[in-house]
Amino acid sequence: MVASHQFKDWSPTFDRIFSVPLPDGWFDAFIDEESEEPNSIKLPKELDTPKARKYFAKAIELKLITTDNGKYSWIGIGDRSKFSQLAYFLGKVFNYKHNFNGNVGEKFPEGALNELFGLKPRTRLYSLLTQVYNAKTHQRWRSQIDAIFEIDITQNYT
Repeated sequence: MVASHQFKDWSPTFDRIFSVPLPDGWFDAFIDEESEEPNSIKLPKELDTPKARKYFAKAIELKLITTDNGKYSWIGIGDRSKFSQLAYFLGKVFNYKHNFNGNVGEKFPEGALNELFGLKPRTRLYSLLTQVYNAKTHQRWRSQIDAIFEIDITQNYT
C-alpha cells in the first residue's frame, strides 16, 4: 500500500490529528507571541514580571545590560550618568510615575535592584531617579532609553 500513499491503520490517526478544533485567528496569535528570549531572563521572585523580563531582554540585546553568573551590570549610554541611566531604565520597568510629591506609581524595589546589579546600598537608585526627573537640563540619553519602551499595543502589563 506504500505506492498509493496509504498505510494500514493510519486513517484513524490522521482523523484525530486533523479534527482538533482551533479558534479563528489561532495562527496569527501564535506567530505574534513573545519570543523565547524574555523567558530566558532570570530575576528574583519579587522582580520577576513579564514586563521586567521583556525589557531586560531588550536592554541586553541592545548591549545596555550584561549578565554574569546571575548578576546584571548596566553598561549604559556613553560614559556619564551611568547610575542615573540605570535608575531611569528601572523606573520605567517597575512603573515609577513621577509627580512633584515623588512616586505615584508602584513601589520601587530599590533593595532588590541594588542586589541584582551588585550596587552598594549607598547607591540610592530611587534618589537618582527623582533627580533625573527634577533635572533642569535635558539628558540626551533619556530619549534612547525611552525608545526601548515604545508603546506595545499587543501587550497589557497592568
